Formats: sequence, C-alpha cells, structure tokens
Amino acid sequence: MKEPVQVTCGTCGNVFEKAAKEYKRQTKKNPNRKWFCTRSCAGAHLGSNLGNNLGNPKNLQPGAGRSKDEYSPFRYFIRKARSRRHDCSIDVQYVKKLWEDQEGKCAITGLPLVLHASGWLWEKDTGNPWKPSLDRINSSEGYVKGNVRFVCLIANLAMQSWSDDVLYKFCKAATEYNMSEEGTKVDVTHVRPPGTLPMELEGMHPGLIKALWTWSNSLPATNFSDKEKPVL
Repeated sequence: MKEPVQVTCGTCGNVFEKAAKEYKRQTKKNPNRKWFCTRSCAGAHLGSNLGNNLGNPKNLQPGAGRSKDEYSPFRYFIRKARSRRHDCSIDVQYVKKLWEDQEGKCAITGLPLVLHASGWLWEKDTGNPWKPSLDRINSSEGYVKGNVRFVCLIANLAMQSWSDDVLYKFCKAATEYNMSEEGTKVDVTHVRPPGTLPMELEGMHPGLIKALWTWSNSLPATNFSDKEKPVL
C-alpha cells in the first residue's frame, strides 16, 4: 500500500494526510485543486468565494453551468479522456481544431460524422456505430497532441487491441470472401447501374460499403452486382 500524501488545508493551513490513490485521482481531474481538512474549512472557503462573486455577471465563464458555446460539443470527449487511466494533456480547443482539420470525417473510413450538441446526447444515442469517437493512434500512449483522431465508434471499438492494418486486413478479407462465389454464390449475369445498391444492401451504411469495396480492390466502388447480403 502506498504511503499517504501530505496536503495543506486551503483555509486554515493545517497539514493533513490523504490516501495516495484519492490524491492522484483528484489531482488528475484538477491539478490546481484545493484541499480542506474539515467540512467547516471547505464551507468557509466556498462562502468567501460566493461573497466575492455572487451577483456579478462578469464572473460567469463561457460554457459554465448550462450555457452553450462553440466548445460545448467537444467537452464530452475531454471528460471521457481524463476519466481513463491514460495520460491526458489535450484541451477542448485542441479537440475542436482537430475536428475542423478532419472536416468532421472519420480518419479511418472518410465517413461523415455527426457531432452531438452535448455529451448527454452522445450517450443517449445508444446503438449508433457511426457516432464520433476520440481514438488514440498509438494505444501505448495517452491522449496527447498528435496521438488522437476522430473515428466512427465502430472503428474505435474494433481497434481497441489492434492496429489500423489489422482492421484493414480483416475488412478486405471479409469483403473479398463475401463477394466471392464461395462466400455468396455471386450472380454475375446482371450488374446494376453505377451508383445504385442491391435491395439486400440498402440497410447498410453506403459509405461503409464503398470503403469496403475500395479496400477489396475488386470491383469499382460505384458498380455493384446482385449479390446476397454480406455477412459482416
């Protein structure tokens, strides 16, 4: 067991001990956190702040409370990153610029991503594999600048333990097999006009189908034959 950490009360100046695990957890969330030895000291500090700031609209920070600003959709990703066991040194400004640099598209598939207005809406949108997710490019490193990107959730989940190359090889193998005679008993006697989809594929995301066809290097991405639904 780790030795407790000595901290100083932010009100009375007394030195007291905090469990090392709790100290690490709290300082990770807020490196400038103040510590208090008792509830009375915490209350006294809170009361003094309220006395200075209460009723002064100039002290309201953008994005505080329920107010919305341009960074609101990205705060969720920062909170999630900081809650993980990995290092996190990125901020909301960096994540917003990253989204803009990627033009709101998945870095793996190029599919357009829909940015939720808040973290609550992101979590409420359950079962959506296409919603944006913040992915670490090198899983051995943390959420640091140059090591994160936006991808669709299904790609992030697929790469939790493996690299991009493994995902590409899997998708290509799955596509080639399911588009082959052995996998789907392909009927090559009829080819639909470019840009149209077989009825069996209409339920799938068209961007994913196009990406898989491109990876497979078989038929052009816009020319689809009548086939049975791929088992992906």
